[in-house]
Amino acid sequence: MSDDLSPITRQLLDLEGGFEGLDNPNPEAKKMRKKQREEVATIFHGTFTSDYGKQAIEKLVDMFLTQPIAQPKDDMVSIGIREGQARVVRFLLQQIDIIDKGK
Repeated sequence: MSDDLSPITRQLLDLEGGFEGLDNPNPEAKKMRKKQREEVATIFHGTFTSDYGKQAIEKLVDMFLTQPIAQPKDDMVSIGIREGQARVVRFLLQQIDIIDKGK
């Protein structure tokens, strides 16, 4: 019966082993995910470090990060939408930073 279990399930059932190895049961998959993250960061970096891209990111920061998320009399939906917009801008800045810092 244990032959039918996935490697992750086997690790979970191995009480002596604890949770070690669950973060990365497949080293090749980890390498592939890292490469994909770097490719995404490179695309955003290239886009938002061009002349127009820098202007665009400055506008996005001004519109969504320098303004308060919640205003008096706002409902939770409006607040959630503005937080989502701000989160996207923070994500873009993070992607630019990843390449700038060589991570």
